[in-house]
Amino acid sequence: MKLKKILFCISLILVSIISFSGCAKVELMRTVDSYSVIMDKLVVTLDKDKLLNNYTTVRAAVVADMVQFRNYVHDWIEGYKEEYPKVYLDMKDGIVCEIPESQNNELSIVITFADISFFAVFYGLATINDVEYASAMQDVGPFIADIFNQEYKSEEFNLFLYKYSMVSSQGIMDTIKDYKVDGIDTNYYEKYTELTGCSLSDLDVTQIFAYPEDRLYSNADVKEVVGGVTFLAWDLSDKGADFEMEIYKLAPNSASWYIVALFVSAIFAIVATIFISIRYKNEIAVKITKQDVEKNDG
Repeated sequence: MKLKKILFCISLILVSIISFSGCAKVELMRTVDSYSVIMDKLVVTLDKDKLLNNYTTVRAAVVADMVQFRNYVHDWIEGYKEEYPKVYLDMKDGIVCEIPESQNNELSIVITFADISFFAVFYGLATINDVEYASAMQDVGPFIADIFNQEYKSEEFNLFLYKYSMVSSQGIMDTIKDYKVDGIDTNYYEKYTELTGCSLSDLDVTQIFAYPEDRLYSNADVKEVVGGVTFLAWDLSDKGADFEMEIYKLAPNSASWYIVALFVSAIFAIVATIFISIRYKNEIAVKITKQDVEKNDG
């Protein structure tokens, strides 16, 4: 049920961020829920009208590549079965790769990690004690590696605020032309540009990140907060290859606020001094009356 809610929220974001205009739409999603369950999902939506006679061939190729990747993950887990049966059983339950039933032109593949430790083992961020181990993949994707290693940055946001717990990640556009999956010797960009006749400019590419923090800021194009989880979406189609996605939190810049407090205190002191001075003069004027002056003259 939780996964369905997350996917529903993602769908709402996608509807609001991007219009379908190219040969295909590519969506890369990474969600982390409040129980540290991590889901990576790739969705490819083909434009049948633009692919024309190539549609059936391209669709079959995408499905075959997704099946190949799922089998690769399964084989990686199976590799521990004979020598490390406990590790195998743990990973079999903790790392699940599935291909959901396709809907119309939308094809997808999902990997779900029971918690961040399984994610770390899969992507090589952590090792398994007393086990001869090799990660399944090394291209970790956005944000989680920095969060896992607590490699945060901070910088000034404006005069009164600064960014902290800041992490950044380059979008898929940086590597899409030469991207390969570890263990699968295929250049997908070259394969599909040849099959479709489409180039990078004909793709609509979106990356989504969801994290269980409702006070999270970013440079995303769309932001939604649902049940304490912040959903962020970046439309990468109109951004350069060197564009970096950012997420961060904001906190007061104490030095600036301290200066403001001193300034306000100084203004208050000046005003108070002027007020007291005027009041004191008025009191003197009242005490020296006309009768006192006439009496002195006499």
